[in-house]
Amino acid sequence: MIGNRLELLSIHIPKTGGSSFQKSLQALYGEAAFQRLDFTVRERDGRSRMVATNRTSQEFLDTIAHRGQLPETVKVLHGHFHYEDAAKFFELQPEIKVLTWLRDPVRRIVSNYHYIISRFEQEIEHTALSRQLFKRLLKSQAEFAAHPRDTHLYPDYLRGRELEDYAFIGIIEEYDSELRRLAKILGVGDVPHFEVNKARQKAPALEDALEAALIALNEKNLEIYNRALKIKA
Repeated sequence: MIGNRLELLSIHIPKTGGSSFQKSLQALYGEAAFQRLDFTVRERDGRSRMVATNRTSQEFLDTIAHRGQLPETVKVLHGHFHYEDAAKFFELQPEIKVLTWLRDPVRRIVSNYHYIISRFEQEIEHTALSRQLFKRLLKSQAEFAAHPRDTHLYPDYLRGRELEDYAFIGIIEEYDSELRRLAKILGVGDVPHFEVNKARQKAPALEDALEAALIALNEKNLEIYNRALKIKA
């Protein structure tokens, strides 16, 4: 278990405004108190181990591997990780505030689909052959959304803690008013507002048949989202 003096655990579910919120946390708490960490958990020889999902997170894990604790200045941990995984490796005190943001699951998967396509197009060599192969391999939105990683995204990220026990579950569609609600929960005057990747949040309108298919695929995510709306209300 990794010792720490964490006051806030911020779970960044992909495509739910986490990049903007990261800026807010950094401005509110200061760079020394903020730490970004993206990791997953892998089982090997009967033991669980943390696996960083990018180079920056790996470098940070390397610095704490032998120390066995986070730097004393770190009060906020934010990134792509599941709550249950964080609880496996960090000594989370009962008073710690755990928070996250949710987005309408159908809109989230559409946004993620178009974001990944745009990133892929930037990375591949733009020759006639590469464009042809890319179009042949490209999945439809329904095929993309059918992956178990996405159909159970919200339950997987938030498992291990009852929704009512989260200090804050923000609704991204109401971002401005939700930041004001969060400020009250944190006991601060206001939470600084930043907008990152705003243009990427726009996606084409859905045809009725596709929207119905995406709703069916996101049944578990919608259940979590609607529960969060009721808790907020």
